[in-house]
Parts: sequence; structure tokens; C-alpha cells
Amino acid sequence: VFSPFSISLALAMTYNGAVGDTADQMASAMHFSLDQATISRAMASLTAQILASGNAEASDFAPERRLAIANALWGEQTFPFRADFLSQLESDYGAGLQLVDFIHAAASAREMINTWIEDQTNGLIQDIVPESAITEATRLVLANAIYFKSSWLSPFMEMSTEDQAFTRLDGSTVSVPMMRQQSSFLYLVQEDYQAISLPYGGGLAMEIYVPNVGSFETFEQSFAQEMQLMFRNSATLGQVVLSMPRWRTETDTPMTTILQNMGMNLPFTPDADFSGMIDSTQTTLSLHDALPIGRASCRE
Repeated sequence: VFSPFSISLALAMTYNGAVGDTADQMASAMHFSLDQATISRAMASLTAQILASGNAEASDFAPERRLAIANALWGEQTFPFRADFLSQLESDYGAGLQLVDFIHAAASAREMINTWIEDQTNGLIQDIVPESAITEATRLVLANAIYFKSSWLSPFMEMSTEDQAFTRLDGSTVSVPMMRQQSSFLYLVQEDYQAISLPYGGGLAMEIYVPNVGSFETFEQSFAQEMQLMFRNSATLGQVVLSMPRWRTETDTPMTTILQNMGMNLPFTPDADFSGMIDSTQTTLSLHDALPIGRASCRE
């Protein structure tokens, strides 16, 4: 569970301060084909569109619906950040700078960042920044948080949930609360998998892909965007008897290694050039870590 959009937002904000080969590597890895100012405006527009769609059906009767996107910066209070860099992130991303004392009070700064993330995700994500990630050498922390909570248009009824055996990949079984319903859904049956879309409204939906027994690993390795497009173009609307377990999951994604494997190496080295962030020629910045974490649950 992770958000490609959240990762793209955070790296687009970082890209705003990248220069030269550092900027070129980031642009290549992230497929940023526009200049930095245009990328910022495009991300601001895309964020607004996603929020409008995601909250289109919010009302006084359902105030929790349902999508929030927040950005923030924490900077060392003695560090000379460029005013134009901060202004760009404030105007396009709503990411205001909060001054902290990383040099003498790194632990307090870390606690402040974790509290902000917990607040932005309604308590769902806690202590995302580990102790090792914030030190006296930290100069800037850039964060993005996305929170989503909604009910399906065709909800499961709790009275229909019963304990049932669920088969794991290794063939063992465990008793789980299995939700049930019969309703009309977009559904597709292919030779090696089945897929279904559970809509939330506002153009948002959970798409579920179920490989045939014994083919999970092969399906996982071959899964690509084209399969999602095929489902959306080929699925038919019909009555489905659906059984699905309640679940909760958490994913800690090693983005630093992934980004380096994508060709974004220079930004993580002492030779990185983020002088677009700094109003000084006497100091440098480089990326230290990318720490996306996702948590999700599904129930009636």
C-alpha cells in the first residue's frame, strides 16, 4: 500500500530546488518533461482536480468523505533557504516552512514532524519518521500526507459477515470475518485472473485482481498498467456474488533504493546540486532518505 501520487508530489517539490545534472536525473526518473515552474503549476492543478473529484459527494450527512492531501516543510532555523524556492512551494503546494532546531533538538523536531503526519492522517500513520532519519546534520524535511476514507456505493452489511476459512498462498487456512453481498459491479473474467471494481463515488474505486490458484507470483510479476486499462475497457456491469475478508495492512516501501535503481543516484550523494533551495555558495544539500509508508484497512 503506497501512493504513487504522494511520492510524485514530494519529489516534484524537491525537484524545484534541483540544478544541473541533479535536476536532469530526477526529471528522467520521474518523467518530468516540463520545466520546474510548469511542473509546480501542473501538480497544483492536478491536486485540485483529485481533491474535487474525491470529495465530490461530501455532504452535511457524510462529513468524513473523504480525501485530504497536505504538504509541509521543516527547515533548520539557521539555514539560508532561498525565498523564491519557499514562495513557489507555498503558492503551488501549500507547503509552508516551519523553522526548527535540527542541530540542537533533532528529537523534538522529529516528534513535531510525526505529530503533523499523524494529525493529517487522522491518527492512521504514527511515528513514520524513525530516530535514525533525523540528526543534527538534517537541514530540511519535506513531507506529503494523503488521507482517504470512504464508504462504498454498495456497502457490505455487517449482519451478513460470518467467519469463514481463508486460504493463504502457502495453502494453509485461517478463520477470518468474511463480508458478503450480491450487487451489480463492473466485473471481468480472464483466462488467468478475475477482476472487480468497487466504486466509492466521485470517480474513485477499489479495483481488485484475483489470480487463479497457483499463479499468484507469476501474475504479480507480470501485472502492468495495460492490465488495468484492459479491465476498465473490457469489464461488464452485472450481478456478482462477492465474498471478501476484512483486512488491514501496512507497507514500508524502500523508495531510496528504488529511485536509485531508476537512475536517480546523484541526488543521494555529496555531489548533488540543490542550490535552487539555498541562498548561499558555502553549503550543499543532498537527499538522505525517502520514507513512504502506507496503511489501509477494509471492512463493512
